Amino acid sequence: MPAFCAVYGCSNRHDRERNRSFYRLPKVITHQGQKSKDLSQARREKWLTNIARRDIRPSSYGNLRICSDHFIDKPSDLYDTLNPDWAPTVLMGRPDSFCSPPPSLERYKRLKNRLAKKKHSGAAVALLDLKSSIPEKNPNELEYQLKPAETNC
Repeated sequence: MPAFCAVYGCSNRHDRERNRSFYRLPKVITHQGQKSKDLSQARREKWLTNIARRDIRPSSYGNLRICSDHFIDKPSDLYDTLNPDWAPTVLMGRPDSFCSPPPSLERYKRLKNRLAKKKHSGAAVALLDLKSSIPEKNPNELEYQLKPAETNC
């Protein structure tokens, strides 16, 4: 049985379009803790909101597919909520006046770089604080315990 893209106005089918990928509606993960359950529920709701079809019933969610035309690259990881591909956003079959523009991949990359720099600078500050908290000793004041070399003559 062919899989159809669920986005309104998209006529892509799994048996015709061999150069496209088709992705299932994400399931709610219940066996990996409350955070995973909440995130997967939010992601599923976001996908359904973006698809915006009133004729899809919950009984057909298992057969629902979205083609790769509606993602910038491919669906992102569950925990990468800032990624523009966390939910389908491209060419969603609605007039532009009804939906916000799709998020930019470049904007996402800038955000990831900014967060990485912030994390890196935080680590550098912590190292400097640690270094300043250790009192420095004059090398002349250091006590060295040198053992005389044993000779077996």
